[in-house]
Amino acid sequence: MTTISEKTVMVLLAGFAILCFASQDAFAATIFFDDFKDVSYNGLTTSGTGATPTHALTPTPRSPPTSTLTPTLHPYPTPSSGIYDPHSGDGNVTRTLLTYQVMMASNDGLKSFVDNSAFAVPANAANPDHTFEGTLDLTPQNRTLGNYKKRYDPYDYDYLQSMTRLPDITVDLVQHGTWLLPKDRGMQEGIWMETGSSQPWGFDFMIHPGRVWKENSDNGLTRAALPFSLVITNENCTHNGLMTFLFDDSGIISHVRYQVPNETCYYYIIDMYGHIDAIYSPHAVSGASTVKTAFVNERLDMIPTRPYTDLAKEFGVDLNKFAASAQRSGDITSKAVYYNGYNYVWPCYTRAGHHPYCEYVMFPAYSTAKIWLAATAMMLIGKNDPAVYSAKITDWVPEAPSRWSNVTIENAIDMATGFYDNHDFIEDENTNGGSFAVARSKGEKTTIAFDLYPTQKASPGATFVYHTSDTFIATRALEAYHGSDIWDYLWNSIYGPLDIGPDSRVVLRTWDNGGWNNGIAIGGYGLFYNHDTIAKITRFMNQDIGKVNGAQMLDRNQVMAAFQRDPSDIGPDTTYDNSMYILRKKIWKRYNNAYWSYRYLAGETYENITYSCTWFSARGQGLGGIQLKMMPNGVNFSYISDSLVYDSQDAVAQINNISPHCP
Repeated sequence: MTTISEKTVMVLLAGFAILCFASQDAFAATIFFDDFKDVSYNGLTTSGTGATPTHALTPTPRSPPTSTLTPTLHPYPTPSSGIYDPHSGDGNVTRTLLTYQVMMASNDGLKSFVDNSAFAVPANAANPDHTFEGTLDLTPQNRTLGNYKKRYDPYDYDYLQSMTRLPDITVDLVQHGTWLLPKDRGMQEGIWMETGSSQPWGFDFMIHPGRVWKENSDNGLTRAALPFSLVITNENCTHNGLMTFLFDDSGIISHVRYQVPNETCYYYIIDMYGHIDAIYSPHAVSGASTVKTAFVNERLDMIPTRPYTDLAKEFGVDLNKFAASAQRSGDITSKAVYYNGYNYVWPCYTRAGHHPYCEYVMFPAYSTAKIWLAATAMMLIGKNDPAVYSAKITDWVPEAPSRWSNVTIENAIDMATGFYDNHDFIEDENTNGGSFAVARSKGEKTTIAFDLYPTQKASPGATFVYHTSDTFIATRALEAYHGSDIWDYLWNSIYGPLDIGPDSRVVLRTWDNGGWNNGIAIGGYGLFYNHDTIAKITRFMNQDIGKVNGAQMLDRNQVMAAFQRDPSDIGPDTTYDNSMYILRKKIWKRYNNAYWSYRYLAGETYENITYSCTWFSARGQGLGGIQLKMMPNGVNFSYISDSLVYDSQDAVAQINNISPHCP
């Protein structure tokens, strides 16, 4: 008889086999999941050496925006009102969803989602009468009550009840004006042990800033809403949800209504919703003033946003071209274009309507972490110590076998160690990647990474074969070389000074000595982004070439090489020939310092545009359909989806209208 723990391992090995590959131009472009992710909105080979560009690939300076369109400015205190970000209404709200009666009832006959607008601040909301400060505890019923509808789950994750219920959520909250703020931000432990299982599985969680307001029909209670995210154990898959409740100063609290109608996780698509008891314990939260001050600064430091429709008004682009050619609208979580100081943002789409707190919807990084963790760490160290590039893996990873003695850290970052089974690009990852990904401890991951490919079949640096395990080994070596935690070093040196928000602070790590997420950063996946994070990290690399507040933090030569702006350092060729993938003609591809680069040739036609120059675009790619694309015309484009489609050529052509690829 198969026990729960045995089946758990079987399920996760199958699922993890596809966890980290996410790097091809397009994967199985005829596969879609619209049948499972319906939404209610209207859908908007050649190899060779590098070619020197025929125009100067100098990034566009970040000058003050000159547009006459009005940006969306982020809330700030209004001194005359005495309350942070006040509401302007009188509380006379006509509410038809999640009324007072529904929220106070013990069982509301919940059958499905309600529209997300029920969790949004209504137009005539008034300032709250009560102040929430204390602990919100959802554990009384989170494991036993709740509903789910499986939409796509080929690996039977829902075999585990913990994958269909909320995790154990207990959180301290502080109110600042009309905002409700969690004391602790970023991913927190919430998983729980199933009966008969050998180790905990399920979801960890993030609680994000939410809102509080008064509606006169709530019988003297104050209404609150909080966005939150769920993260599958030891994975990057991220599901985004909403919760709401009523409260007063004495500790009275209604039931908590929650729903999870969105994910960026192509292999586990599930609706979750519930109506559960909660406990509110009012008390002074230590550090409350610090939480409030940090939040105000966080909002002020956000890049100004505009609605994506302004791109059409200002530049005449065809917005329908900003989905991948073969992508369906139901698979898209959101998109954005950063240009000239502004972030033009699409809504965050869900199966229950637009998410009302899109700025706090979290996206998994997946393999884009290879850039903004492992490769960036190498270039940060290399700025003052270029010997790091040629440092041998065997000198810095004690478990490394002697056969790796000719492999450098840079070889591992480029996934060109020479160790592989199958030269065909992604086949090793698809065949063997599951055992590496499911391992939790540093020791297990390290042993598997070296044992998977025992034979060196090519010289280091010569042959690209996609292995997330190589990036992990490089991350281990970089941490040993530097001498302290590599993610903390990156955060303190770069991402903190860039004012990256606290929801991106915690990353996936190994689990060591019986702990939870307490070891080394995995490096090849495991970061978490929101729109503001993406705008800042892509601007840091593309427009600022590794500068923070004017100071050069990264090795500029290596950044230029990553963007194919140094013809003497172009990285290994990634051209492949496999009928599973779509390879667009004339597009030459390289992988250098974890960046995928695509060449557009002068005189050739792409999407009805014939370019007068040869130019290169660079991008990070992540599992499911995540692209962070950076172009030398000063435009960055991101789209977050789980369609398994990575083709963005239509968008590249439209971006030429915003700023020409060839000046």
